[in-house]
Amino acid sequence: MKKMMFFVVSVLAAVLLAAPSATAESAPAGPVCISEALWLYGPNGTAMCTGAAIPSINPAFTAVSESNGSQNAWCLYSQPNYLRLVARIPAFSRADAWVTVASARPC
Repeated sequence: MKKMMFFVVSVLAAVLLAAPSATAESAPAGPVCISEALWLYGPNGTAMCTGAAIPSINPAFTAVSESNGSQNAWCLYSQPNYLRLVARIPAFSRADAWVTVASARPC
């Protein structure tokens, strides 16, 4: 049973590593997403708003420096608070992905 579980986890990890990753960019102003939030763009043109000004941690997404008023970059606290949530990418697909985020402060 343990060998089978290890095999399944290994295959799942290989599939996730082989999948193209999205890039995080600063969000355009819009009625659904706050302006400081990060947008995650997929390789086929789909996009997902994180809904909060919190950068993701690799994996599965990489946070980038964003313009937020007078602040231009994000720094992590020395003791960040991590949060895991399920995201569907693209939004209406059946594929779920775990996204890990951490509390951050402006530099």
